[in-house]
Amino acid sequence: MLHRLRLHGEPLDLNLTMDCGQIFRWNKQDDYWKGWLKGSSVALKVEDDELLYRSNPELDEEAISSFLTLDIDYQAIYRGFPDDEMTRKLILKYRGLRILRQDPWECFVSYIISASMSIRTINSVLDRICRQAYPTIDTPPIPAPSEFLSMRPPRRHYLGKKWKYIEKLAKTVIRNRNLFDEYRTMGYHDAWNSLVKGNRHVFGVGPKVADCVLLFSLDKFEAFPIDRWVLRGLKRYYPILIRTANEEGARMTKTMSLRTYSILSEVSRRYFGRYCGVLQECLFLASRLDDSGIL
Repeated sequence: MLHRLRLHGEPLDLNLTMDCGQIFRWNKQDDYWKGWLKGSSVALKVEDDELLYRSNPELDEEAISSFLTLDIDYQAIYRGFPDDEMTRKLILKYRGLRILRQDPWECFVSYIISASMSIRTINSVLDRICRQAYPTIDTPPIPAPSEFLSMRPPRRHYLGKKWKYIEKLAKTVIRNRNLFDEYRTMGYHDAWNSLVKGNRHVFGVGPKVADCVLLFSLDKFEAFPIDRWVLRGLKRYYPILIRTANEEGARMTKTMSLRTYSILSEVSRRYFGRYCGVLQECLFLASRLDDSGIL
């Protein structure tokens, strides 16, 4: 059954949101973006000021709205960004790009796998895992923790240590059903430190992956993931932030140290504010697409 949800002027561009690299295995077919959400097959489309959606099994409006963070006022977020020319252009160019509120387990699995892989390869690897778990489903979902533990490691070991990392996370999630809620209720810095270097460090989660899962699934909009594309964008569009980070002790080398990452992330957070994660995705797109047209 097709449902309609009024947006009341709230910006939502599904093409930007679903294709900006924050979520995997969502594909556009017949003008609808299709993927999995809470165990349901979902199709989404924006038409004028309405979101059209259908799901099987059916999800309620709250689940769809929460996934697309329609409970957050992005107009207010835009107004809170610095009033400089580059930021204004990024907001205008990528208006409607929203941070998704993904399932934390699926997000962790995706980003543990993502290290040193292209987006295309990440999608391919995730597909292989999902098809191994559900061979009779055309476009299967990511297996739940208990289902993942019942699977055999791939024969060719194309995931290497990453398979073991996900196994360890699955066991932890099964032991502590409130794990993700605990991370959600922590402050950003406590959650990040815990994931990266604390007593509850998650294997396979480094500084960038921690920021990704905090931003894309655990409501930490102050997370500012820095990969090579974002670093390139900061150097190109915000050189003053690079200079500030260097003055505070960062060292920009080919391999970013934990200290340099932390300093540059904090400098960016101070400049862009509480919802810097939204601007980070705009910057990621601008850099990855070499989008010189925004200048």
